[in-house]
Amino acid sequence: MKTKTLTLFLVFLSQTIPAQIKSINNQEIQILYGTGIQKNINTKQVLVSYAKYFERENIRNIMLGYIIDFEYLDEIKKNNVILFGFGGGLKQVYDLESMKLVLDSYIIMNYIDRKKIGNRNLGENFIFSDNLKVGLEFGNSILPGLSIFYQFRHISNAGIYHENMGYNSQYIFVSLNLKYL
Repeated sequence: MKTKTLTLFLVFLSQTIPAQIKSINNQEIQILYGTGIQKNINTKQVLVSYAKYFERENIRNIMLGYIIDFEYLDEIKKNNVILFGFGGGLKQVYDLESMKLVLDSYIIMNYIDRKKIGNRNLGENFIFSDNLKVGLEFGNSILPGLSIFYQFRHISNAGIYHENMGYNSQYIFVSLNLKYL
């Protein structure tokens, strides 16, 4: 019953709020909806993450930070998979005339509740996720607070275990920064 309730809640959340982002003093909360890109594995996924970035006075446009994330993968008509993790990242922001180009990369150490996603054997329950996000933040332009991002996510055990097939997924999302409202 708990699994069905969690599944229904996450599906409702992902359908009613495809992606949200809130940024206050370089803190972000994201809710993303995505899919796997492996052949023969049909998944729908929800990724929830919190990130805090720190600016350095002597380095312009680059922030270091930490990220906590939770991901729920629903293999259609099969198993569900849950990941939880913590890691660090690098965010680069480039000011353009009326918007900002954002490049964000981070690595998360994850615990995964199953060793397989579809036919992809990840080896053990301790894995890593490599994430790359690129997007545009419209800031004070004609579309204040609107952001459009693409995120690629690869999970594997980084070669620690003999089995290491990995799994790839992608997210495309539009978000609204609440500080502009």
